[in-house]
Amino acid sequence: MGHQQDTVKLMGGVIVLYKRGDNSDGTWQARLELGGGKRTRRSLKTADQAGAERAALELYSKLKPRADADMPLNSMKFDEFWDKRWIPWVEKNLSIHRQRLHNGTGTRYIKPYFENCAVDKITVQKVENYAG
Repeated sequence: MGHQQDTVKLMGGVIVLYKRGDNSDGTWQARLELGGGKRTRRSLKTADQAGAERAALELYSKLKPRADADMPLNSMKFDEFWDKRWIPWVEKNLSIHRQRLHNGTGTRYIKPYFENCAVDKITVQKVENYAG
């Protein structure tokens, strides 16, 4: 039995729906091409083809802007974002003086406030409350 069964292409193949041959519950899976070499696979958690198509299109519309903005496709905690994404960017693009400023300010003030918050869940209200 092949890995992919009942393949359905949407948007000219940008979204490919399929059922896994090794999964007996008939749940649809999606493979999404998000551009710039970014791809992801997700379970759509439904055995209904029409529901799977709607879920896949909704997932694509959610993830495509994140991929275009070079954001992680999955949610990330602020402290992980700071250490793995922000500081490497700072070290590559800013002077040593600005690097020290970002490192110090982040370590002392910003990371302790936002560290357990997912980046995509930070709201304007949470940022405004920081000043308080």
